[in-house]
Amino acid sequence: MSVKQIPEGFHTLTPYIIIKDSQLLADFLKKAFDAQEIDVVRTPDGLIRNAQLKVGDSMIMFAEAISGYESMPTGIYMYVEDTDAVYKKSPGSRRCFNNGTSQPVLRRTQCRNKGPMWQ
Repeated sequence: MSVKQIPEGFHTLTPYIIIKDSQLLADFLKKAFDAQEIDVVRTPDGLIRNAQLKVGDSMIMFAEAISGYESMPTGIYMYVEDTDAVYKKSPGSRRCFNNGTSQPVLRRTQCRNKGPMWQ
């Protein structure tokens, strides 16, 4: 019997982000995009050691930055059906802005949270 190399629910490419304040990212993804928490492993002091969240049909994985595994800039492009609805739903609207165009194909919302930007 062969072993399935791509786990159920994953695609060929899955982003893995190392980030400061990783709990803020988890909260943001759940609030703005209705992300489902699949698995979260924490350190004894409560930091996220490894998290798997499902956003739409895709998985995202991340962990808290620690010594030896520093935070790094990351960009992810995400497609949504209704950019304006996501913008309105995003926690802390001061962190999010639309690009101002009325052309649906070009509509974008960018969100920042202590450095990371989600677009």
